[in-house]
Amino acid sequence: MQLFGPLSVALPPTCGRARALFDMATKKKQRKTEDEKCEFKVEWTETFTLIQNLNGLRTCLICLEKLAHNKKSNLETHFTTKHVSFRTKYPLGDARKKAVEELQKSEEKLSSVFNY
Repeated sequence: MQLFGPLSVALPPTCGRARALFDMATKKKQRKTEDEKCEFKVEWTETFTLIQNLNGLRTCLICLEKLAHNKKSNLETHFTTKHVSFRTKYPLGDARKKAVEELQKSEEKLSSVFNY
């Protein structure tokens, strides 16, 4: 690796093999979420007010936003940042369970109207 100037900034090597090794070491691997095999868990309905629609997308029962990724951390982030008042008004337990059931009923009515 060559050093350049008084700041000693590292520059990539210029010869073939060293350059290839440098590129391999610095290249970020992109994760493919479809390879992770994350499946929707039924308990997320009560915990994060989410259901899985007919297309396989997670749908928030409060704002009806469709969430593409099925990772628990992403779903939790959506719920905790966008629905703070719901979370405080209905803590986990019977109150939230009843609220989620009501939201599901209203979503089912909505989806049946738009499916015809």
